[in-house]
Amino acid sequence: MSSNDQVNPSKEGWPAAFATLAFALGLWIMAWTIHKKTYQDPNNQLGPAPHAEAAPAEH
Repeated sequence: MSSNDQVNPSKEGWPAAFATLAFALGLWIMAWTIHKKTYQDPNNQLGPAPHAEAAPAEH
């Protein structure tokens, strides 16, 4: 790069910014999906009891 080359800082880094934004959006969607599929409200009286699903211990 010679000393006469002009660099416009407003045009640098946009691909990395878009890649970071897409990655963050993908992580957010994945976290929301996992949350919706696995969250159980602790105040839900009609939900399954955790001890009802467990098999009895063998001695």
